[in-house]
Amino acid sequence: MTEPEQAAPVDVDAAHLALDAAITQLVQPSTEKVDRADGLIDSQVAQQRAEERATTAELQRRLAGHRAAGQQMQAHLVMRQLRDHRRRVVKRRTNGRATTAVVPSLLVQLRSEIGASSNTGAGGSAGPYRSIIAIPATELHAEIQRTTHAPRGALDLRPHVTRWAATTTDLVHAATKASAWVEQIRTLLNPPKRWHHPGACPDCGQATAHVVDTSGDLVRRPAIEFDRDRGRARCLRCPAHWDTEAQLHQLARVLVEQQHDLRIS
Repeated sequence: MTEPEQAAPVDVDAAHLALDAAITQLVQPSTEKVDRADGLIDSQVAQQRAEERATTAELQRRLAGHRAAGQQMQAHLVMRQLRDHRRRVVKRRTNGRATTAVVPSLLVQLRSEIGASSNTGAGGSAGPYRSIIAIPATELHAEIQRTTHAPRGALDLRPHVTRWAATTTDLVHAATKASAWVEQIRTLLNPPKRWHHPGACPDCGQATAHVVDTSGDLVRRPAIEFDRDRGRARCLRCPAHWDTEAQLHQLARVLVEQQHDLRIS
């Protein structure tokens, strides 16, 4: 009779350190060195901070009205225009000096990907690239919200993530989960040229397609493919494609509704 295999011992200290590192990246701002351009950097950082505060206040006001009307947060937020608080800082060296710019936490940047398009109704334009990035950002925000038991419609997830990490009874699971969130957010902020969405095509209803990869092998992939550079999407299973901003907006709404229906089914 063979002895049952024993589970590998859990390195609690390592899991604790990994969880702390992931939570710090999720909830705390960081700094980075950027080239100074005769005071331009300082004024841009100050302006970006003010824009973030104004965006948060506007989102809270609009969400309150939409919750009263019974609408889901995802449907309300997915098409908001991104206002980037870090990557639009001009990096131009003129006199050899450098300055330090504040980089918002990953959770704040994730929320910005979803929620900074409140100007679209006032002459602003989300742009097709930002529209398609908002889809997975919204879904990830909702996943973090559910996992950390944050109130429905919560915009700032930092206190909820911090409390969740402090009260978890499974350090290894929490560390793995939080580390995955860090990587997912970083990928969203710097997406690959082409990426796929697991939702079903609104035209043919299929979620996967068989395609030939670069090695010549036939592989199965999600049917909906986004092209970051061209700001367009297409279905690999049927001729459907979405080229204009309005078409991408409609596709985003359909994909978000699919995710919502899956959660309540």
